[in-house]
Amino acid sequence: PDYRAARRSRPRWPTVIAAGLVVLVGAAGGAAFLAVHQPADSRQPAGTAPIASTAALAAPSCGTAIGIGRSFGVRPAARVTVPAPPYGAIVTADLGYTFVALPTAIDVLRNRAGIPVYPPVQTIAIPDHPHAQAITSDGQYLVTATDHGATVIRISAAEHPGQGPAIVGRLLSGLSGNPGGDDLVLSTDNRFVFVAMRYANKIAVFNLGQALRGGFRASDLVGYGPTGIKPHGMAVSADGRWLYVTSRFARAGSLEGMISVLSMRAAEVHPSRSLVSSAIAGCGAYRVIASPDGTVLWVIAQESNYLLGFSAQKLRTDSSHALIAKVAIGAVPLDEVLVNGGTRLIITDNAGSNLAVVNPAAALAGQKNALVGYVPTTALPRFFAFEPDGPVVLLVTGGRSEQVQAIKMGDLP
Repeated sequence: PDYRAARRSRPRWPTVIAAGLVVLVGAAGGAAFLAVHQPADSRQPAGTAPIASTAALAAPSCGTAIGIGRSFGVRPAARVTVPAPPYGAIVTADLGYTFVALPTAIDVLRNRAGIPVYPPVQTIAIPDHPHAQAITSDGQYLVTATDHGATVIRISAAEHPGQGPAIVGRLLSGLSGNPGGDDLVLSTDNRFVFVAMRYANKIAVFNLGQALRGGFRASDLVGYGPTGIKPHGMAVSADGRWLYVTSRFARAGSLEGMISVLSMRAAEVHPSRSLVSSAIAGCGAYRVIASPDGTVLWVIAQESNYLLGFSAQKLRTDSSHALIAKVAIGAVPLDEVLVNGGTRLIITDNAGSNLAVVNPAAALAGQKNALVGYVPTTALPRFFAFEPDGPVVLLVTGGRSEQVQAIKMGDLP
């Protein structure tokens, strides 16, 4: 059935699309120019077609209406129950293990055919509440955001208990109260860690390379980068030059969210001087992800129930005209991931039990069928982890059923 309209509080069952992949689902104002692209094959990476600005495109307002989309029924390949509502998950480079962030610990699960298996080989206590996680490109360290900064874990010790302590050290923001570390990214050379401190309204920047060489000290904190109110999402450009940050509110008293561009080079030396530009990004801007070629940034406007596409170049040079695509999606969207070479974008609808599936090329062309549809999941799906070369592609963790649900992408329409 199609869904014509819904309130945020009404559960829905959305849709997805892709091929040969696996999804793991855990339960528990401004104006811009419309980009008109030349016809592109739907299998090409999103954002590769030329852009020609022709018409004004306004950012969506706040609201509870959701996008119209067909619902597809898909049976999960497996479900893994964990002891508490999982926040997020990440898969190691060799695809052998999955690290699941719980309220006060990380469970290390062995994978079989790409699917995590319980019980864990080890549970690593992290009282400071682990959140988003990242793995260094050499596969040696996992870094997780925590309320007051970040915790660094040696992956080999985590996978094999008895090989020494898993926790290598902690990076502390030095901020008072609970600054609320949430999202986390690494610089492309792994030397620096950036943590969105959502209650302190800033980005904490740490020198990870220095910490690993000389022990973990207060001097590892480089400083703080500027953001809007309640920063929640970050992404690094493929060339490592730019840091993109989404904030739920552009300023105090505003309902509009914001996306900011920071210079990575400046952020690593003088974070407070790193801001390049910013733009309004609907209501409640939450997460951001870059297209494979880096030309488009896809932002979740959570309080608008919209997915927004921004030109990365125009964000830096003409930010008031950077919005080039928008798609109405499901209720309270939370996280997003690009799959199939960037030809499909999957989003968790946290107010329902759905995954929304979007065709980025169709969205950039302004087509009405950009929202492919919805696929049902377990209750309150939250965050993804992406496994592009493995039998399992997505890990989705959530808030109500305390499960990680596996769905083979080949089973999806």
